[in-house]
Amino acid sequence: MGTYIMNGLGKRQISKPSFSPITIYYLAQFQKPTTAPMAMPDQGLQITRMTNPPLPFYRFLYNSVGEPWFWYERRLLNDQQLLPLLHHSDIHLYVLYQQDLPIGYAEISFKSMPVVDLVYFGLMPWALGKGLGQWLLDWCVNYIWSFNPAKILVNTCTLDHPKALSTYLKAGFQHISQEERMLDMTKIEGIMNQSKS
Repeated sequence: MGTYIMNGLGKRQISKPSFSPITIYYLAQFQKPTTAPMAMPDQGLQITRMTNPPLPFYRFLYNSVGEPWFWYERRLLNDQQLLPLLHHSDIHLYVLYQQDLPIGYAEISFKSMPVVDLVYFGLMPWALGKGLGQWLLDWCVNYIWSFNPAKILVNTCTLDHPKALSTYLKAGFQHISQEERMLDMTKIEGIMNQSKS
């Protein structure tokens, strides 16, 4: 895999080769965890559902949370393409706030009930390393199970946070399958940098 560095403008540069292999892990949870829900770790935290979120705010969440992990798919969509994906009664978008500042979010799809998909989930870079991700995932899992689904699906990959896979497994997800892909990281970098401008 190429080498990733930060330049003075905050844009990463990638050394050759431009194509890099990644592994995508597909996970599922088939029953509600038997452990009690985790206690909220900070009194300054608040989690709020956003119905029909403004697209600029959603893009801020998606871009900020996904920046370190090369989330790029939603950056490819214009507003007309993105709007119906978010402004849907079966999409539940929850934003995690700390002292009134957004520090993370979860996007949950009930479109295929009784199968529920944890589509996106993560924290702002400055909120990492404080145990908040584990708590937010636990909150999401318990929230989803309150709707009595058959199973919860999620996926992660080797571009994600180094602890992502182990965190999902610890939360009770099972490794169902995986696949290998080759990604053109130079092209992805161009998409991400273009969407910043």
